[in-house]
Amino acid sequence: MLVFCLSVMIKLFFQLDASICPEKCNCSSKNAIHCSGPHIKDLESLNLPCNMTEIHITGTNVTYLQDVFSRMVELQHLILSSNNISLISPAAFKGLRKLKALKLLENKLKSIKENLHLGSLWLYHTKLSTIPDFVFSNLTNLELLVLSFNPDLSVLPKNVFSGLNELRGLSLHTNNISSLPEGIFLSLQKLQNISLFDKRLEVLPRNLFHNLKHLQKVYLNSTKLQSLPGDFFTASSELQEVFLDNNPWRCDCQILGFREWLLKSMEIVINVPSLTCQSPLALQNISLVALTADHLKCPPTTAITYQMFMFAKSGCKHCILLQHLVCEPRRRAKDHLWSPLRVYYELPALDCPCKVPLPAVMLTLLTWMWHQRREVHIGTWL
Repeated sequence: MLVFCLSVMIKLFFQLDASICPEKCNCSSKNAIHCSGPHIKDLESLNLPCNMTEIHITGTNVTYLQDVFSRMVELQHLILSSNNISLISPAAFKGLRKLKALKLLENKLKSIKENLHLGSLWLYHTKLSTIPDFVFSNLTNLELLVLSFNPDLSVLPKNVFSGLNELRGLSLHTNNISSLPEGIFLSLQKLQNISLFDKRLEVLPRNLFHNLKHLQKVYLNSTKLQSLPGDFFTASSELQEVFLDNNPWRCDCQILGFREWLLKSMEIVINVPSLTCQSPLALQNISLVALTADHLKCPPTTAITYQMFMFAKSGCKHCILLQHLVCEPRRRAKDHLWSPLRVYYELPALDCPCKVPLPAVMLTLLTWMWHQRREVHIGTWL
C-alpha cells in the first residue's frame, strides 16, 4: 500500500511539472527551458515559469519583446537568437538583477532604447543602425559587449560606451564603420580585449588607446588603414597579441614612427612578415620591417618633422627644434649666429635638459648644411 501511494505521488509530481512546461517547449533540463518554432508569435501566451535560471527562445516569429521576464528574478541566461524581434519594451529586462548574459543575435533590431537592465550583452547579426549616447550607462557590471556583424551600423557616438567601467571585452568588427570619434573609449579603462577589424575602417584617432593601459589583445586587421602613428600603442604596456595583417600599408615617410614601434614589438605583433607595403607600387610587397631610408627617400624636412614630433612628446619646453639643440631662453641666439655643427659640438657646454645622442639623419643634415656654409640663426628655431 505504501509503495502504491509513493508511486501515485511521484506520478502526480511529474504530471504537475509537465503542466508547467509550455506547449512545444522543452523543459528537460533543471531550471531551464527551450522554446522554438515559427508558431510562437507572442511570448506572453507561453506563460513561462517564473523559477527559470536559463531561457532559450529561438527561431520564432516574435517581433515585439514584451515585459514578460520581470518576475523571473532568478534568471541568469536569456537567449533570444534568430527571431524576428524588431522592438524591445523599455521594461523588458527590468528587475533581472541576476542576469549574466543576454543574446539577441540574428534579429531585426534597428535601435536600442535606454534603461535596459542587463549584465552582459550580445548583439550581432542584427539590423541595428543606430545606438544612442549613454545607452549602456546603467550596465555598470558589464564585462563583455558584442556588437559585430551589423551591416547597417555605420556610426557610433562619442559617449556610446560611457559608464562601462568594468568592461573587459569589446567586439566591434564586421560592421559598416569607417571611423571612430576621439574619446570614444575614455570610460573603458579596464578593457583587455578589443576587435576592430572591418573592411570599411579607414581612420582612427591618434589617441584612441591612450587610456587603455590594461589592453592585452587587439584585432586591427583586414581594414583600410594605411598607416598608424608611432605612439598608437605605447600607453598599453600589457599588450600580448596585436593583429595588424591584411591592411593596405602605405610606405611613405609618415610610416617611420610606426615602423620604429613595430621593430620594438615583434614579440607581440602576430605574423610580422605578412605586414607588407601595398603602396607605392615601387615598394609593393616589401616587409615593413625591411624598409630602409634608401627605400623611402625621405627629404630632410620630413625627417626633421618626425624628430620634432618625437621631441614634443618628451615634454622639454625650452628646446630648439630637437632634443639636441637645446638652450635656456636666456641663451637665445639673437645675439649670435651659430652654425648647426657648432651648436651640436658646443651642446655639452649648454645647460640643456634633454641631452641624447644625435640621430644619424640629423647629423647628416647638419653636416650638409655646414658644407653648404649656411649659417642658422638659432632664434628662428625657437
